[in-house]
Amino acid sequence: MKRPVLTAAALSALALGLAAPAVAQSQAQSQAQSQAEVSAQTVPIDAAAQARLRAQGEAYHRAPDSAQDPDELVRTRILNAEIAAGNMAAEDQERDSAALHAQALASHQEEEERAATARAEYEATVRASEAAQARYNEMYAAWEAQVRACNAGDRRGCAAGPARFDPTPPAPAPRRW
Repeated sequence: MKRPVLTAAALSALALGLAAPAVAQSQAQSQAQSQAEVSAQTVPIDAAAQARLRAQGEAYHRAPDSAQDPDELVRTRILNAEIAAGNMAAEDQERDSAALHAQALASHQEEEERAATARAEYEATVRASEAAQARYNEMYAAWEAQVRACNAGDRRGCAAGPARFDPTPPAPAPRRW
C-alpha cells in the first residue's frame, strides 16, 4: 500500500487555508480597535450641542476627514460621485419621460378633439340623411296613393297630373372628414 507524499507546497497551502480565518479575525479586531482609538481622538462636541442634537433626533456625528482612513474617504467620494451621477441621469431620464408624456397627452387630446368634431359632423350628416329619407318616403307614398286612385277609376287624381314625386332622393350633405 502506497501513501501519498505531501510536498512542501501542499503543506504550505494547507497551513494557509487553516490559518486564514484566524488572520481575518485578528485583522477585524485590530480595525475595530483602531476605529475606537480614532473616535476617542475626535474633537468632542459641547454638552449643549449634544443635547440639542439628541432633541432633534440626531445621533450621528461625522468625524473630521483627518480622523478617517484616507483610502476609505477616497472610496466614499468615488461612490458618492457615482451615486450623484446616477441620480442626475435618472432626473434627466425622468424629465425626458415627462416631456414625452406631455407631448403624447397633447397629441391624444388633439386627436380626441378631431374625433369629436368628426363624430358631430357624422351625426349631423346622418340626421340630414334620415330627414331626406323620410321626405322621400312621404313623397313615394303619395305617388303610390295617386297611382292606385287613378287605377281604381278616380279620374280626379289622374287629371290632376302626377304627384309631386322626385324619384331621386336629395344628395346628403358633403362629408368634411
